[in-house]
Amino acid sequence: MAILKRSCSCCGCDVKAGSIVVAVIWIILSLIGLGYNATSSTPAGKALLAVYVVSLGTHILLIIAVVKAIRPLLLTWVIITIICTVAALAIYIYVTDVDVKIINRLVANGPEQYIGGVFLFNALKTGLTLIWIYWGALLCMTVYGCLVVFSHYQNLRDEARGQGQPQMVPMGNQPYVAGNQTYIAGN
Repeated sequence: MAILKRSCSCCGCDVKAGSIVVAVIWIILSLIGLGYNATSSTPAGKALLAVYVVSLGTHILLIIAVVKAIRPLLLTWVIITIICTVAALAIYIYVTDVDVKIINRLVANGPEQYIGGVFLFNALKTGLTLIWIYWGALLCMTVYGCLVVFSHYQNLRDEARGQGQPQMVPMGNQPYVAGNQTYIAGN
């Protein structure tokens, strides 16, 4: 039995369509991350670049897995996405540690002693705040995306066993739905 029956209660999408939406959103976020970290020369930036490259590949594979109903790729996406999220968490913890050490040094010596010290102090505090807001949003999207994709995986698994949840079929635009056959209308 699938964890979720629909990916979004407001739009009524099934988990198959929701899985494609999740993949598209993650592809966009991965491309933004690649663009942001493409010119980074810091070890953390290079590590994040590697995480975004791996995740971009898995999100593209997710679209293929959903369209072609390849169950093992769906489960692989869930696992690799969790691994990439944990790796990003470790990198953000490292960046936070480095920035906190710089902030402490600025506070101990007085930020006004450095050229641009006050600006650097405020920029580091703002940057840390934004990193952890981003991390919170990333965690929420990871959990929800994994639930949607895993629910689609469970539907495909149950369907293979003969007990699956039927996918939504829009009524009225199918050629063989009652009322759409021209040869029956005249009888």
